[in-house]
Amino acid sequence: MSLVPSKALAKEIAAEGGRFLGLVQRVIRMSETQTKHAALIEKQAAEIDTLRDTVRALQAREAVIIARAEAAAARAAAATVSDLARRIGYIEGRSDHDNG
Repeated sequence: MSLVPSKALAKEIAAEGGRFLGLVQRVIRMSETQTKHAALIEKQAAEIDTLRDTVRALQAREAVIIARAEAAAARAAAATVSDLARRIGYIEGRSDHDNG
């Protein structure tokens, strides 16, 4: 019995080794892909957090703008009512003066 493998056995060992090496390379590529995907997911999560903060800030600004618009509308309405009351008073005063 020889300790040197036959050519057929050597080819079979080489083929198995090649398959094993191929599997190892696939596992390495999958690991690299997983690492890249994890990094991309982390980046997207950070971008989502930034966008969420931006939306919250815009919502806060929107509330301030609405409050200011409501106050301006109230002032305009008060000024209009005041102006109408003044004009009505003027007209009534003239009417009283003309009738008097």
